[in-house]
This record gives sequence, structure tokens and C-alpha cells, in this order.
Amino acid sequence: MYAIYRGTVPGEGAYLEGVENGLSFVDSTVTNGLTYYYQVAAVNDVGEGARSNELSALPQAPATAPGAPSGLRATASDGRIDLSWAAPTDNGGRDITGYKLYRGTSATSLGYLATTTGTTFSDRTITNGVQYYYQVSALNPAEGDRSSTVSAVFMVRPSAPTDLTATGGNGFISLTWSAPGSDGGSPVTRYNVYRGLTIDSMSVWGVTDDTSFTDLDVATGVTYTYAVTAVNEVGESDRSSTASITSNGTLSAPSVPQDLVALVNDGNVLLNWSAPAADGGSPVSGYNIYRGVSSSVLIPFANTTDLWYLDTTAVKGMTYYYAITAINSQGESARSSELNVTISPYSVPSEPLDLTAIARDGKIILTWKTPSRSGGAAITGYIIYRGTAPDALSYITVVTTPSFEDADRKPGTIYYYTITAINEAGEGPHAPAVNASIPRASLTDSGYELLTIAGISIVGATGIVLLVRRNRGSQKKGT
Repeated sequence: MYAIYRGTVPGEGAYLEGVENGLSFVDSTVTNGLTYYYQVAAVNDVGEGARSNELSALPQAPATAPGAPSGLRATASDGRIDLSWAAPTDNGGRDITGYKLYRGTSATSLGYLATTTGTTFSDRTITNGVQYYYQVSALNPAEGDRSSTVSAVFMVRPSAPTDLTATGGNGFISLTWSAPGSDGGSPVTRYNVYRGLTIDSMSVWGVTDDTSFTDLDVATGVTYTYAVTAVNEVGESDRSSTASITSNGTLSAPSVPQDLVALVNDGNVLLNWSAPAADGGSPVSGYNIYRGVSSSVLIPFANTTDLWYLDTTAVKGMTYYYAITAINSQGESARSSELNVTISPYSVPSEPLDLTAIARDGKIILTWKTPSRSGGAAITGYIIYRGTAPDALSYITVVTTPSFEDADRKPGTIYYYTITAINEAGEGPHAPAVNASIPRASLTDSGYELLTIAGISIVGATGIVLLVRRNRGSQKKGT
């Protein structure tokens, strides 16, 4: 037979049970979570032999799946998305042996990504500008619930701008370039312009959010070298190819017009811009407007001598691209940066109806009714105009409901008001102007009441005396 010895401390086992036949034994008198130490000795008719080497075992309750990991975070870094999380508070009665990671491009469609033993993971199989969603679950080895979902967008620095060109004029050098082929997943916010007398001596010379730059601080006969970088949320791109040019004092075409903006109203496009920073030594005589239905094909459309142009030929529902050039006696400048506008397929609403203005409690209260025609699109608000003359009204605010209270107006002053309705297509016509005035305070408003009027003789002259008495409870003082 065999004698089984057991203890809870190494080397101190006590006799537990004898096994008559067989070479195995199941101990069912243990407590889960307590370590036991065992030895075996063989017994014959002569006596008991030496004990075996000692082994230990830790009984545990049957395992359940662990809880979900907590605190999952995703951080986009250079070339990867770093994930980190905390182990679940409930391990299901077994040690956590690993974690499963899930990934997808939508929060509702995540597939298996990888398995790891730690609480961090770096995902390097990603694409710029794509938003990724992640979950993680714990293993013990049974798989538990997944964590909450987190997401991150992998971003890198933009690529370098391209097509840098430099043209010289009378006291200026004009630079133009193309935006980088890749913004790295984050929009380009600005461009750094580098300048130097050599490639090795270049440093940041200017900053712009446009794809053009005019350098006015140049010396005649000096050769300058330029490069441009693009900047996004992550950082600065590599430099573009360089462009070198020698400044001269001869006449040239103007530099590029600046600050092109567009305002769309009821199918019309109003363009505004600023004059070039440099006229090339010859006055700017006009501007050419280019228009197209794609950014790659812009054709001459109109010209003007003003710093604005109203395009009344746009078709509703279409998208148009615009650019401007400046002209002088030496020729035409490079084109400005393009902008595009989409013409709403709807019309502006008609004027609001039944506008009224009433003075009450120190305020002027405006009310009106919605226009009879919405233009086919929902009315999104009303613009309020005010002035002290009917032909001199100025914008004061926008409201979304058909009423407005104008407080803190000067008593005794007549105020004129008109309103317009706005929708996706723009601003409609003005309602007929109305006016109102907050009355000046009267004698009784000031806390006094008239008592009597008496005619008396004062030093031989006839006069009138007004006797007043302060009302009870009034805080006004006077006689």
C-alpha cells in the first residue's frame, strides 16, 4: 500500500490516508484557494519506506469568463495608433492570460485584430485619415465581455507642396505653389515660406494660409532661393523643391490679387477681393474673373475695374469655381487661389408680413408674420434692421422666431425698423419699415401729482403757480 501525507506548510505533512491498490489518489477534502503540500511513502510487511519528493497544488473553483477591461484609450502617433487599458476587476476566478483586440472602420462592425498578453498594443496596419474603432476583451482563458468602444484617426505630417514657381517684378518676388498631394489625414492650416541667399542659409521668411506669397523685401540684383512647407495638426512637412530668382527693378505684371471671398444670395454670386500687394511698377488697370464648373477647367468669364463683381448668370443647383487675376500695362498676374460656391436650388423667401412696433415697459416690441412664400426651403431666421431715419437702417441681430424685444432705447427718440427672412438661398426683401418711440417720463411717472393751479399777483405781475405733492411711497425727492 501507499501512505499519503498532506500539509499546508512545506515539509510538515501529516498522514492523510492509505491507498491499498493503485498509483493515484484524489483528495476531495480541500479548501479552494489554499495551497496543499503532498508526499507519498510505500508500505510493506516490514514497514514504511522513505517519503517521496514533495509537490504542491492549489485547488480553485471552476472558472467563469472575466469581466470587461476598463479605461481603453486610443492615441494616434507617428505611424501607429497606441492602445492602452486596465485589467478587469473580475478575473473570473483565474489569472488573466491575455487580451483580444478588435478593430473596425465603424463602431458597429469590428473584427478580430490581434491577441496580446499585456495591457498595451500598437496598431501599425492603418491608413492615413481613416477613423478606426477599437474594443478589447480579457482571456482567462475563457473570453469575457468586450470593453467600451474608442476611436482614433491616424494622422501624419502632410507631404511637401509641389510646383513652386517664382516670378520677379519691380521691387517684389511673387511665389505660387500647389497644395501637397496628401494632407496626412489632417487639413493643412498654413504654409511656411523659407528664403535664403543659398539653400543652406534658408530660414522661415513668411507664413500664409494661401498657396501664394509676395515678398516685398527684396534688393535689386540679388538672387534669392525659396522653398515652402505645409503644416497640419501633426507638424510640418518636408520642404518643397527650391526656386531661385534674381530681383530686378524693371516693370512687370502685378502680383496675385488677395483675399477672394464670395457671397451667394438668391442665385447671384457676389465676389470681393483685395488689390495685389505689388502692382509691378505699373498701376493695376483691371481684373479678369475666371469661372468654371470644375477646379481643373477655369475659363475667362468677365472683367472689371472694381474690387468686386456680381455674377448673375449662375444656375441654381450648380457648383462654380472662381479665380481672379490683376492686369497692368505689363500683362496679367498669376491667378488667385480658387474658391467654390454651390448655388442653392431654392429661391429666397418673400418679405415678412404685418410688421408692427409697440413701445411697452421701456422696450420696443416687434412682431410679424412669416412670409407668404418660403422660396421652397425652410426659413432659418429673420434679420432685424434699425435706425433713427427710415432711409438709414443698419443690421442689429438675427432671430429665429417672429418677435423681438429691443431694450435700452433712448426715450423720446423715434426708431425705425425693418426685417427680412432668410433661408438656404439667402436673404429676402425688406418688410415695409415701421417706427415706435419710448415716451419720456411724465410728472406723475416721477412720483409727483398736480394739486392746484392758482393765479396770483407777484410784484405787480400776473403769474401761475403749480403746486405739486409727492405721492406716498415715492422715493423721488423735490419740491
